[in-house]
Order: sequence, then C-alpha cells, then structure tokens
Amino acid sequence: MKNRGRFTLRQSDLLNMTDEVMAIQARVAILETRTMYVHSSIEFLAVGPDFRPLEPGEMIPEYRPIFTSDPRGAIVHVEFVEAAQ
Repeated sequence: MKNRGRFTLRQSDLLNMTDEVMAIQARVAILETRTMYVHSSIEFLAVGPDFRPLEPGEMIPEYRPIFTSDPRGAIVHVEFVEAAQ
C-alpha cells in the first residue's frame, strides 16, 4: 500500500487515552515505532486510507489524528489530517 504516513503521540497519551488509541489502531496498520526520548513521545509509521499515496522517493509526511466523539464523549471516529510543513 502506498498510503503511508507518520504521526506522534505522547507516551502519557498512550496510557490515558485508551479509547483514542484503540480508534487509531482500528484505522491504520502500524509498521514501525520510534521512541523519541527528548519529547517523551512515540512516532508511528503506518499505512491507512487517510494517508495520501506517495510517489517513489517521496518523504513520508506527518499527520495528526482528529477525533470525533458522540454527545457522551465516546470516540466514534478518527481521521488523519496532513500536518502543515
């Protein structure tokens, strides 16, 4: 799949935002992770339908997850938006 993207989550979010993390895992296939010790975060390299197709040799762009919740606050959807360069 050519639809690759990368995104970063703080390590504390992985523990405190379990519904959001599960929504992400349902939306993308994670290929690789990198621990960023300086920022206490983890960078994910993934494939998924929200990432745009890449041309050969193109750098993998960074995305940010956008969560939608219902009136009770339950996460109902996640999508990824390409971060501004």
